[in-house]
Amino acid sequence: MQPSEIRTLFFSPTGTTRRVADAIAQAAADGCPVSATDLTHAKAPALTFGPDTVALLAAPVYGGHIPLLAFERLAEVRGNGTPAIIAVVYGNRDFGKAAVELAEFARRHGFRPIAAAAFVGEHSYSSPAAPIAAGRPDADDMAVATAFGANIRAKLRAEQPATVDAARLKTPPALPAAIYPLRAGLSAPATQKSGCTHPRRRRRTLHPVRPLRSALPDTSHRARRRTAH
Repeated sequence: MQPSEIRTLFFSPTGTTRRVADAIAQAAADGCPVSATDLTHAKAPALTFGPDTVALLAAPVYGGHIPLLAFERLAEVRGNGTPAIIAVVYGNRDFGKAAVELAEFARRHGFRPIAAAAFVGEHSYSSPAAPIAAGRPDADDMAVATAFGANIRAKLRAEQPATVDAARLKTPPALPAAIYPLRAGLSAPATQKSGCTHPRRRRRTLHPVRPLRSALPDTSHRARRRTAH
């Protein structure tokens, strides 16, 4: 297909999502015009896009989800078999179900998701004392966004670009893989030695303190109970 327009609709309180969306759209445009609708401060008007327009829906991730306010701002937007690009930006922790939520919203509103991606942006809790993805998206991130848009441009040359399943996107591990083997090397807590190999009885870590109980004030009733028995 030859798109008549690429239209970005973004919710971007910090400007990070907007930067990513702009890079994708500019790279995906193959000579067609690119326009944007900023949903950060106002609800989108009633818009309906046809099958010859490509819509790029972009939003940040809060706690693994798309903020409800972003969906409210998109409520009056409709597609008519319109190809859609799904882009979410998260703070380098976990984008959770955000991409799936945005893709499902797009389907319910008449769009056909043909591409989906998640990008890292500086976390909203980041600070000089505790930086979290500080300075992201950086030059490398923007290069990835541009390459993603270029791949979409190639895909749009098909007469009917295939849809994608956003659920196939996976968050990279939060910790470097090299850290994981250290977990296997950690020694288990010391346990009382005994001849019993039953797993429940091997975890008796409090047994060595039992001799202290005789000095506790409530030991007399135990002695009376033993005498009674």
